[in-house]
Amino acid sequence: MWRVWSFLGDEGFYVAFSLLIYYLHPDLAKALLVVLSVVFSGSLNVSLKYWLQLPRPPDSLVPVEGPGFPSGHSQVSASFWFTLPRVLGARCFYLVSSVFVTGISLSRLYLRAHYPVDVAGGVILGLLVSVVVVCSERVLGYLGVTVSAVFSLVLSLITVFLLNAPISVCSILIATSLAVLLVLLLFRGCLRTITLSTLSRLLLFVISSTIVFTVHVLTRGFDLVARILILSPAVFLALILPVVVSVFCVIRAR
Repeated sequence: MWRVWSFLGDEGFYVAFSLLIYYLHPDLAKALLVVLSVVFSGSLNVSLKYWLQLPRPPDSLVPVEGPGFPSGHSQVSASFWFTLPRVLGARCFYLVSSVFVTGISLSRLYLRAHYPVDVAGGVILGLLVSVVVVCSERVLGYLGVTVSAVFSLVLSLITVFLLNAPISVCSILIATSLAVLLVLLLFRGCLRTITLSTLSRLLLFVISSTIVFTVHVLTRGFDLVARILILSPAVFLALILPVVVSVFCVIRAR
């Protein structure tokens, strides 16, 4: 049971889950906040891990990698689950969010993957990222979201070049942050309500997520620059695919 809870806090799981929310939400601009919250939180988490270099418990029951503080599972899950209710406009969903974040955090303690301070710090930082992303969008609009994407990208670059974090982790964060930033810069006016059926959205999600996952697996042994140059277009394509298909359908209907 605790292993299942732990899986529900995996960063890769939330990248895929946030992309699913992005495809199913009627307003792409709002749904992009969930994607941004996850990648921003991941970038901040990895940068703090490799800057502080704090140890993990010595007798973990599951495979772990990297330093201990803050817990990535707790932080990224907190960012996702507390950004989601704001994007969905359903405050009652905060109860569900609290259950998930609590279960994931406790699983990391039970499996001895983290100390209590790692988990507590992860939850607090995850909530902070969620507040920053949501409030920056509310106060500054498009500019606020763009600034958040830039910070996420800069944090990832600092982590890999100055803190010597693993390329495998940082390349995903850099590629996703860059893709989100490009979407904001190039397709800001197109991120609106799209006219596609739920079935069409699900089909596009399956196609785009398959492409991203395949590219991710095939480029694991590549160097940083090559991996980013291949991963970024894949994530960018996944983010603009519903916009392109929706526009094509409208033009065809006319």
